[in-house]
Amino acid sequence: MQHNIFECVDDTTRLLLSNFKQNEFNKKIFVKIKNQSITARTTDQLINDSECLSKKIYYNPTYFPLISRDDIRTGTAWKDWQYPNFDTYFVYKNNKIIIDTVNKNKISIDQYIQKLEKILDNNISEIFKNNKDSKLFLCYSRGIDSILILSYLIKKKLQDKVVLINFSNLMTSKKNNIFDLEKKLGFEVETIKLGLDQLIAACNTGEHEIAICYTTYNLLNLYKNCSFIFGFHGNQSLLHNKIFLEQINKDVTKKGYCSSLNEWKTTKHPTPLEEHCLLIKPWHKLDGMNGCKIFTPLGNEEIFEMARSIEWSDVDPHLVSDAKVAKQIIDDNVGNLLDSVILEEDISESDNIVGDLDIPMEKLDKKLFNIQEKNCHDKEGYNWLLLEYGRAKEKSSIKLNTLLSYMIMKKYY
Repeated sequence: MQHNIFECVDDTTRLLLSNFKQNEFNKKIFVKIKNQSITARTTDQLINDSECLSKKIYYNPTYFPLISRDDIRTGTAWKDWQYPNFDTYFVYKNNKIIIDTVNKNKISIDQYIQKLEKILDNNISEIFKNNKDSKLFLCYSRGIDSILILSYLIKKKLQDKVVLINFSNLMTSKKNNIFDLEKKLGFEVETIKLGLDQLIAACNTGEHEIAICYTTYNLLNLYKNCSFIFGFHGNQSLLHNKIFLEQINKDVTKKGYCSSLNEWKTTKHPTPLEEHCLLIKPWHKLDGMNGCKIFTPLGNEEIFEMARSIEWSDVDPHLVSDAKVAKQIIDDNVGNLLDSVILEEDISESDNIVGDLDIPMEKLDKKLFNIQEKNCHDKEGYNWLLLEYGRAKEKSSIKLNTLLSYMIMKKYY
C-alpha cells in the first residue's frame, strides 16, 4: 500500500487526523498540504479563522462548503484547502501524519441487496420501537423511494400506526394523486401544497441549509411534536443515480423508470465513487425543529459504506436506470401489490430547487443582502455578488443561486 508522510503542523491537526477516515454524516475535515507539512481543520474552524475564500464558492454555493457533490476534487470554499476522499485514511505517528488508501472488500450486487433488505427492515422496526409517543407520518410522493418504505409498513402490518402525508410541490409537479389503493390498504392520507412562497419563507430565515431543504422546513413548521419518515437518500442507497452508471460505464439502451438516466452514454473519464458525496442534502440537520423528529431509514453510514464496496464490473446498467434494486425489494416485501402505484417515470425530489429560478426581491428580507467586504473575501467573487445585486434591483428579482451566495456570506462572513 502506497502512503505519504507529512509533518503534523499542530495539535489540532493531530487530534483531527489520528485514525481518521472521511464519512458522510459526521463533521467534515479539510486539509492543506504545503512544503511536506499538513494542516487539518473543521468547517467551523475555517470559518472562525476567516480563511481566504475560493472564487468558485460565490458561483457554486448550493453544496457549501464543497463546490460540487459529484466530484469533490473540484475544490472547497477555501483556497488551498482540500476535502479528502472517502478512501483516504490518516494515521498520526511520531509527529507525522501518514496518509494511506483504504483497501475495500468488494461485494456483489446480489450480496448488497440481500444485506440492504435486512438493514432497511431493522431501520424501520427501530423507528416504531423508538417512537411511541409522537404521531408518525410517512412523507409519501408515490416515488419509488417512499413506495419502498410503504412496502415495509404493509409487510409489518403497520397501517394503523402511520399517516401518509403528500405535499404537492407546485414548483416541480402539477400532478394530483388520488391514493385510492393506499386508502384501500388501510392508510390515512393527508395532502398539503407548497410553492414559491414557501421557498421564500425558507430563504428569509437566512439559513442556507434551510433554503435548500425548504419543503422539509415548511412541513416541520406546519406540525408540532410529530415524527416524519422520509425517503431521503434513496437515490444513493437504492442505486438509481447516475453516479453508479459512471462506475459501470456502459451505455443505457433501454428506457427505464429513471427518465433522466435513459440513453446515458459511457464517458471517457468517469469519476471514481470515492470522489462522490452520497449525503446530498443536510436534511438531518433539521431534526428536532418545532419538536419534530426526522427518520431517514434509506440512508446511514452503514449503507453508504456498503454501497462504496460494490463490485461494478459485471452489473447491468439497466439495474440502475430502471430502479431494479428498489423494485426487487418491494416485490420481496409485498409481491405485485404496489405495481399499479409505481409511476412510469421518477419524479423530482421534494426539495428540488433550480439555481436560475427568479425570486421576487420585494418578498425577500433586505437584511439578506447586507454583507461587508473583508480580507477573507475573494475580490472578484465579492464584486460579482454586488454586480448581481444591482441587476436584481433593476429587474425586481434575483436568481436563487445568487441569493444562496448572499445567505452564506451574510451568515459566515
